[in-house]
Amino acid sequence: MIPLPKPTSLRQRTILYILAPTLLILLVSGYIGFQMAKDIILTEWTSNANSHLKNAANQIDRRLEQPKQLLMLLQEAPTGRRGATTHQFIIKQIEKIPGVMSVKVDWPALNHDPALFFPAPHKANILTRYSSKMDNLQQTKPEYEPTLKKQTIVLTSEYKDIDDVVVGKIEVTISFMDLIGEIAKESWWVDNRSFIIDKDGHTLGESNTSIYQQISEHSVNDHAVIDQNAWAEIQGKRLGTIFGKGQPPKEVCVFYQLDQAPWTLVVVAPGDRVLRSLFQFRNIYLSITFGAALFIILTIYLLTSRVNHDINLVSEAAAKLAEGHFGPPLPITSKDEIGKLNYNFNTMTQQLQEGVQLQKSMQIAREVQQTLLPKNIYSKNEIEIAGTSIYCDETGGDYYDILDFLPDHNSVAIVVGDVVGHGIGAALLMATTRALLRSRISIAGSPSTVISDVNTLLCQDTVQANNFVTLFLMEINHQNKSFTWVRAGHEAAIAYNISRGTFSEIIGTGVALGVDEKFKYQEQTLSFAGEKQIILVGSDGVWDAENEDGEQFGKDRVKKLIAEAAHLAPKQIISTITDAILTFQGTANQVDDITLVIIKTSAEGAAV
Repeated sequence: MIPLPKPTSLRQRTILYILAPTLLILLVSGYIGFQMAKDIILTEWTSNANSHLKNAANQIDRRLEQPKQLLMLLQEAPTGRRGATTHQFIIKQIEKIPGVMSVKVDWPALNHDPALFFPAPHKANILTRYSSKMDNLQQTKPEYEPTLKKQTIVLTSEYKDIDDVVVGKIEVTISFMDLIGEIAKESWWVDNRSFIIDKDGHTLGESNTSIYQQISEHSVNDHAVIDQNAWAEIQGKRLGTIFGKGQPPKEVCVFYQLDQAPWTLVVVAPGDRVLRSLFQFRNIYLSITFGAALFIILTIYLLTSRVNHDINLVSEAAAKLAEGHFGPPLPITSKDEIGKLNYNFNTMTQQLQEGVQLQKSMQIAREVQQTLLPKNIYSKNEIEIAGTSIYCDETGGDYYDILDFLPDHNSVAIVVGDVVGHGIGAALLMATTRALLRSRISIAGSPSTVISDVNTLLCQDTVQANNFVTLFLMEINHQNKSFTWVRAGHEAAIAYNISRGTFSEIIGTGVALGVDEKFKYQEQTLSFAGEKQIILVGSDGVWDAENEDGEQFGKDRVKKLIAEAAHLAPKQIISTITDAILTFQGTANQVDDITLVIIKTSAEGAAV
């Protein structure tokens, strides 16, 4: 089975998910309404047709019933001479009935005088067996009477003796035209195929022939006009409706049987004529429905064209934006959702552009900051020095430096600083501190004097921002084999005696730089000789690093790593510690800068 293609555009989805269901609902509701209206109209039409047929049948029955009633009275009149006057009176009344063309009395004796025909009273029992059912009253089918030049029917009443022998009869000739003349003028009779059929299903009269005109030769139609199935349904029923094949039915047939004659009135109408108003309504409904659908499609097309155009502009701009191209702002031509979308997209683009520019600036700042860090490992005489800084952001507030350009060419200094905070602000303050320190240390002076002067200058920049810098400065004298340091609020350094396998801390007093411009820092000095030493000067980001569970790395792990890697060079020791920290953190984010400097000495002499 081949899968149907899925809609790929907003216009296609609108047509498929909105217009198509709406049109389907209209068509289904229209079809249901059409069927209901069809049933109602058919019911109303058949009810009206039955009413017309009933009225017509009653009219014919009344015209036939009057002569029949008089004939029945005639049979019940006295016999002999007593009843002669009554007989003559009744016959005259029959002749006066409208539509009666002639009355023929057939008495086979004595000049047709009924009084002579029944000469004695004892003959009174020769009355006909005629009863209320009119067993002896016979009626012919309509025939053309050449003399009268009309279609006629004959009512015959016979007289029989006690031996059931016919001894006389009366024939009443009635004009068939007068019976149905008024009916033939009715619109329902003329507009449809209407019939009067006898008990054998033969036509006595129909609406589309000339039997109601003054014809001279032709007899009434003598062929069946009702098919066998319809005729079988008509038999045995007084009235009813027969629907032809098809939906709606091709034809609708309504019939009604007379009481006073073995005749049936039948009206056959084409289904499309009966339902003409419904078909007209259906055509109008379909025209309006499809016209409305076309209008809606056109409206949706125009609306979605504008919407698609605006969305395509946003899509194209977004695609270019994803490639890093910032185009001109999108036009805002409306205050609807599209206008808001374009406005928000322009705002987002502007912010992204600013963010990209800031990111580029941060990248440049990172590159600049990285250039401020020492690139080479220091190694001279018995001293090896290496360091690193790992920032948690693009830029950081930690820094370290190896200063080998001191006025005393027999000395080298290392410095580790930690600016409060992170990011570009901390990086700028770190660069300022580095510049001030490098500028001041190039001039003669003790470490404590250098730090005091730098603090005084730095306080001028930090007094309003409330920033500060912790710093550890250590000057190493090769000639005197001594360490001189100043601790300005920074973490204490860790010293490891390789020969003894013992740890100690290099501490000192002093506040952070940038806090008190009048503060005077003190320096401390120790000599190194005899045993190998490892000194680690770092920021708190080394031992404060946390894993996913919030556990800190701690100084004990740092000391253990130093002891295990004591035989390695300073750079390798640093790699061992930083790798262990990264492994310990796992998926946890780095929340602080990590900076550490390793000093390794191999001089002979007294230990620290």
